[in-house]
Amino acid sequence: MERQNADGYNCGFSISGGWTWLETARSVAVFETGRGLSEPQTGHLRFDGHVGNVFRNGAFFAAPSLNAGLTALRHYGLTETGLDGLGVQVVRDTQLIASLNPVLRLGHVFHESETRTGTVSLTMGARLSSTGRVDIPVRFAGASVNSDAAMISTVLDRRVYQLGADINIVGNERVSVSFGYNAELGDQAKHHRTGPDLRLRF
Repeated sequence: MERQNADGYNCGFSISGGWTWLETARSVAVFETGRGLSEPQTGHLRFDGHVGNVFRNGAFFAAPSLNAGLTALRHYGLTETGLDGLGVQVVRDTQLIASLNPVLRLGHVFHESETRTGTVSLTMGARLSSTGRVDIPVRFAGASVNSDAAMISTVLDRRVYQLGADINIVGNERVSVSFGYNAELGDQAKHHRTGPDLRLRF
């Protein structure tokens, strides 16, 4: 849901989710060759919200915004079959990850008419996350439930800086064309994206 008013204030929220089911086979060569079978299931639910405003002075504008998100990652657990004691067991687990994303967009309206609007803008922001890793608890099948599980982790960037530059032309309410460059820069990963974007609304 999204709300905007004529003064430039905007706010909104969204909910998204997904579920995955897989059939997997893992080959192991310890003492003898074996094959472990499992059917892992995972899911996620995400809540996002944002507030912002657009301040304009002549042909120049500034658009600060604050975005917040909460993601729940769910693993429904699994036990491998076919490997006896060498098979693994994943404990059912849910992990919550929160994020905060302040953004500032500065721009200039270089063309404005009843049929067409053209803008050029620069964007700066930072995304801050509550954790720097995604963990999943794993132990050997048949191990005592009182034993500590090994935490298999994927490392994430807790702080990511965002930079962008865009040229945007809106022909009417149904057609827009833009060309831009966007980057997300963190200690673990860096993402760069550039190219044209054509949107047609029906």
